[in-house]
Order: sequence, then C-alpha cells, then structure tokens
Amino acid sequence: MTPPLREISGWVALVVALLAPLPAAAFVGVDRGEVLLELVPGKGASASLTVTNGGDKKSAVSLSIDDFEIKGGRPEFNSQSHARALARRLSVFPTSFELAPGEAKEVRVLLEPGTEANVSGTHWAVIFMQTSRLADVVPPGGDRQVQVKLVERVGVFVFADAQPEAKPLPDDVAVTALKRDGEVMRLSVRNPSPYLRMVRDGYVLVTPLKGGAAQRWPVQVFRLLPNSTVQAEIGVPAASAGLGKCSVLVALDYGSADLVAGEQEFTF
Repeated sequence: MTPPLREISGWVALVVALLAPLPAAAFVGVDRGEVLLELVPGKGASASLTVTNGGDKKSAVSLSIDDFEIKGGRPEFNSQSHARALARRLSVFPTSFELAPGEAKEVRVLLEPGTEANVSGTHWAVIFMQTSRLADVVPPGGDRQVQVKLVERVGVFVFADAQPEAKPLPDDVAVTALKRDGEVMRLSVRNPSPYLRMVRDGYVLVTPLKGGAAQRWPVQVFRLLPNSTVQAEIGVPAASAGLGKCSVLVALDYGSADLVAGEQEFTF
C-alpha cells in the first residue's frame, strides 16, 4: 500500500516512488514502490532502496539521476531542467556494483537541503537503474546456444513537496472521462494542482438498471501527476457478463473532504 504524504508545517515531504517494478524472479528488482522522507530546512534527507538479483546469472547494476517533464499526464524523459527539477539536489550511493544470483545491495538516496527558496508544489526527478547480464539463448532456427548481453532499465521517481498542502485537500480533482475498452474500463482524472496527489482508495459500483444485486469493484492506488490529466485502468470482472445495461459509478478518495465521482451507463 502507498504510504501517505505526511503534513509537517515548514518541512518538505519526499517520496521515492517506483516507476516500473520488475519481478525479482525474472531479473533484478527493487524492494519497494515508494519511500516517504521528511526534510527539515537546513538539513538533508535520505532513503534506502534494496536491489536484489533474483536471476541465476551475475548482473551489473549502474544508477544515474535525471530530470524529466510531465506532458499529457505522462513523464517525458528529456533531461530538461525546469523550476521544479530536482536532479541537481539528488545523489545515490553506490552508483555501480555487481550482484551475484540471490545477492542484495542497499542503495542510499540522498537529497540535499539547498539554500534557495523552493517554488511551492511538487518537485521531481528520476533515478534510472540499468542492469546487464549475460544469457545463453538459442536463436530462432538455430541448433546451439549463443551468449548475448541483456540490458534492462527501470526508473524510480523522486517527488518532493515544497510547502505541503493543508489537509483535507482542496476539492478540485475531477473525473473527466470513463470508457470501456473490452475487458478494461479506462478512467481519466484531472488534477489541476501543482502538487502530486494519490488516489489511495476507491471503487466502481455497477448497478443493473433492470434490477438485481449491484457489484462493487476495487480501484487500485494510482498517482495524480501535477497539472495533468492521467489515465487509470480498471479490470472488468468476468462476473459482470450478462448484467445488461448498468449504471457505473466511479468514486475516488485522494484526500479531499468528499469523494470525487463520475457516472455513466454501460452494457455488460
């Protein structure tokens, strides 16, 4: 479960969030999705991540830090510096190492306090973890193994709130679209704030218009990036088949006094 951003007056809350976790059994993985830190003015902050080699081959790991922009509700990794860029204040240690099969290594993430005034809102950067290992494969149509080098890169988002928002959060997030695409419901949610928000709880209530028992589906935790419309996917359970025409109500809890909701009719 995603831990909440803590409200500390005059402090900065730092979240280190996993962008794309890898199954440890398949390759090299990171132990957690998000880490919450608190930064006192004039002091630094740190977090730790554990990198584990879940494969059966030795793997080389290297880490780097970069800035990115948020466009169209998604990160754009173009190394562009901006008012909320955070990369220059971040460092990791160690930056490179090797892991034997089953071996784990702790990586420290350090955020410098900085001396200049921070623009209010969320600041961000990304830590890239690149791994490489040798693997024996049989090419299509081949009759013997060859050795190839496999390279994979995952990212760890780093978000830092300057002048954290008061709780409860403003009632300004809106559901802008709800569509069905086969066995998936696609939800669009607009966050007009300069702060990162998190949908920490929610549900989909499906009520048959012809009568009968309603179904309640859970909504997984997802991020509302600053000043963005983001998309989330909700799986359609097989048990919904045959319900006919239904009213579908989506309710989301992102920390405001009231749930944000959207409603539409669909046929199942």
